[in-house]
Amino acid sequence: MRSALVFCGGESIRMGKDKATLPFHGETLVARVSRLVSQAADEVVWVARPGQDLPVTTATVVRDAEEGLGPLSALATGLRAVSGDLVFVTACDTPLLRPAVVARLFDLIGDHDACVPVRDGFTMTLCAVYRRTVVDEAERLVATRQLAV
Repeated sequence: MRSALVFCGGESIRMGKDKATLPFHGETLVARVSRLVSQAADEVVWVARPGQDLPVTTATVVRDAEEGLGPLSALATGLRAVSGDLVFVTACDTPLLRPAVVARLFDLIGDHDACVPVRDGFTMTLCAVYRRTVVDEAERLVATRQLAV
């Protein structure tokens, strides 16, 4: 089974408002991204911050236990909630994401723990596929406040 996590709990400091609920071509950003990734994944789980208001959804919503710890904490929270062994991860502010890219990353992971694209020297950790088995390491890093994905 292939799962997907859509991170929607960012603070949106530069934006000044919650990005997840911003409209984009007739739907919210989080709904659009979820629809796109659902074309390549069997389940979609949203990872939100505590108390975050989200649009009505059929997706499962899980919440970070502690606010402000960033994407690695969201990854750990989400990995505990999914059913699939392979998990695509993205942020809610990626409305131009292509399902074919998601499917290709699932196909490329092989026996590795992660399939993380690199473009122009930039590691794209929030457009990647991880094995659910990395959850213990993610939780260990969060507990020691080593928060870089």
